[in-house]
Amino acid sequence: MRLLVPCILFGLLSACSGASERAPATEATTAAPALETEPPPEAGEQSTLSEALADEVEELGEADRAAAVAELRRLPPLGQARRGFRTQLRFEPGPGTPPEAPPRDVFELVRYPAPLGPSPAYVSVLPASARNTKKAAIVWIIGGFDFGISSYAWEPQPRENDQTAAAFREAGMVLMLPALRGFSGAPGRPECFLGEVEDILAAGRYLASRPEVDPARVYLGGHSTGGTLAMLASESQLEAGPFKAVFAFGPVDDPRGYGGMCPPADLPDESYETLLRAPFVWAANLGAPTWIVEGESGNADALELLRQVAGRAPLRTTIVPGAGHFDVLRPASELLARQLLAGTPEDPLAAVDLSESAILAAMQASR
Repeated sequence: MRLLVPCILFGLLSACSGASERAPATEATTAAPALETEPPPEAGEQSTLSEALADEVEELGEADRAAAVAELRRLPPLGQARRGFRTQLRFEPGPGTPPEAPPRDVFELVRYPAPLGPSPAYVSVLPASARNTKKAAIVWIIGGFDFGISSYAWEPQPRENDQTAAAFREAGMVLMLPALRGFSGAPGRPECFLGEVEDILAAGRYLASRPEVDPARVYLGGHSTGGTLAMLASESQLEAGPFKAVFAFGPVDDPRGYGGMCPPADLPDESYETLLRAPFVWAANLGAPTWIVEGESGNADALELLRQVAGRAPLRTTIVPGAGHFDVLRPASELLARQLLAGTPEDPLAAVDLSESAILAAMQASR
């Protein structure tokens, strides 16, 4: 299969194998099978494209590589590029079971104004003693391919694989876990890394509007597939977007590399269906300072291509030696929560340090 890099870098959105400037909303596209809602494979077992994509870039001559990356950097933000596009891929909705009622002292079940209609979310409840000041807050997208919400959010999880983001609410931040389109009673169908981005931005705007939240300290985070969605949201956020910063744990640069049907692994390289879902294409247009963290045995090979395209965009990446895709998450989240709460009104990100040494120290302290 031809890889995406040479196609889009030298015929970007225009002459790639005869593709039109913009794939029309009515183009014929083979419908994808029903969306699988099982968790993704272990990071080390994924059929990722990342290493091959990076190799394609490295094989270009220095001048061609610089020209190719420069062309990507001239692209508009993803939010602008996506305007007017409607996917022709059709995925079956996920489980439509309404969300479970959460413990009253842990979460509130709310409805946020998503683009397709009111959608459910859990928002953490602050203790009475902490309600006198506005708090920092984070929207969190859990990994896997079930983009709904459930009792997993408050059930205890092992430290070596805790994707609940409980570290943020336990530290005193407001945590929001939104259901995305097609899941847990949210209207619409899944779009596999496309329309879900708009849901996430809407969740951020809703969270910023809540009376207990400081709108200048609203963040976005996610793990694995949630990290990939967080990257796409950062690339889609235009001026005055809801998120002060974005923290993506273990994303990929092209979600076709998950090797399944969300999105289909055989989507054509030149298709807008592919381009609009690939974080590396838009990495030079991050709408907020963005951090990527991954263990070296996880999706670490995705970071190189993202770094190359990002250039001077506000992207920082950390590969944690000796760590994996899952065990790095809880200690790094605890560290990040403390740092976000230590920020100043003038610079809420002043204390953020997700360097290799800082995360290794946090992992060692938690053993």
